[in-house]
Amino acid sequence: MSLMNDKSSTSLRFQLTFWFSLITLSLLSLTFSAFYFWLHADLEAEMELELAAEMEEWGHVFENSGLPGIAYEFESEMKSLGSDRCYCRFFDADLKLLAASELKNWNSLPLPPEDFLQNTPANKPYFANLLLTDQQIPVSVVYWKSSSGNIQEFGLTTDIHDSVMSRVVRASVSCILLTSLLAGAAGYLLSRRSLRGLDELNNAIDSMAKADFSYSLPDALGAEEVDRLASSFNAMQSQISTLIRELREMSSDIAHDLKSPLTRIRCAAETTLVNKHSQEEADETLAVTLEECDRLIGLLNTLLSISRLDAGIIDELAKPADLTEVINAMGELFRPAVFEQGLEFHVSTPDEQLLVKGPSSDLQRAIANLLDNARKFTNCGGCIFLSLKRNQDHAIIQVRDNGLGIQEKDLPQIFSRFYRGDHSRS
Repeated sequence: MSLMNDKSSTSLRFQLTFWFSLITLSLLSLTFSAFYFWLHADLEAEMELELAAEMEEWGHVFENSGLPGIAYEFESEMKSLGSDRCYCRFFDADLKLLAASELKNWNSLPLPPEDFLQNTPANKPYFANLLLTDQQIPVSVVYWKSSSGNIQEFGLTTDIHDSVMSRVVRASVSCILLTSLLAGAAGYLLSRRSLRGLDELNNAIDSMAKADFSYSLPDALGAEEVDRLASSFNAMQSQISTLIRELREMSSDIAHDLKSPLTRIRCAAETTLVNKHSQEEADETLAVTLEECDRLIGLLNTLLSISRLDAGIIDELAKPADLTEVINAMGELFRPAVFEQGLEFHVSTPDEQLLVKGPSSDLQRAIANLLDNARKFTNCGGCIFLSLKRNQDHAIIQVRDNGLGIQEKDLPQIFSRFYRGDHSRS
């Protein structure tokens, strides 16, 4: 049993660790994905702004210095970025190439797109991405149409942009994996700390399975939920221990109550068999035997009634009991015994009928037990009061006396089944 419990506990820890790591991995992946797309868009927007500014500057250079100025700008771009990373072209309105940078690495360049020529107004940038056969990486291109109709074209490879994004991806993946591993380790430690009380609970259950009810769980085991479970377990264990103790006491009492009449029956029968008796003596022996048998039957009927009450079984066919009649009858029954003991006895009932559902025999037995206890624990000269009164839709039966009373330590147990207080006070 212990091995199975340990496996279950380990499995639960593994599941919590797995889900904690998976949730952390998912959240980090979503976060870094959002960051990746944001950074990609931001870099593209920044590149487009730089290209547009470059085109506007070329327009001013052409207005001031003409084609020589444009050629100088192209040469400066080549020295700054390299002819393998960028190219520059300058067309007139008829798409005649007037100036260009070194194009030996750019043999497959197309003419400006028709969409730009037809739909883009002057002094507005037009952006496009090209994938050329002689270039292995995409090229970002900006087209610009001046007021005079000249067309400027500037292309720049995206290798720097792609390199930045690649480093971001590698760093993100490394951070995600490392953080997930750390989250898994932290999740395992947290789950182990939170569930450590389950091992204590398993030990307590094992002890209970071996009929050892002395093992109790500590008040603080870790997580609040586990502490509540431990508290509930301790309460259940206490109730079971109390029930077993009461059952043992009941078994002892029943054995004692059965032994006395059975012993008397056996002695009477043995005496009758061993010795010769007259018919009158034999009849007396039979009468004693019948009396003891009636006591045994009464005891068994009492046990059956207790079982029936514990099961909540009510005789639906029983006639409604008149509490007024029951109380008066019990008063008349106990009055001689109470007076013989030198006690005063007062019975108070209403003038009306108070009907309740249930067998009157059970009511009589309960009231008889209360009156018998009152009589036993009230000294000579004391008083016993038996009363019945209505309280709206309820009936209240009271048995009071001015006897020894119940010790304070026994008060919490007065409704516990088969509980008995200090026998020395009887």
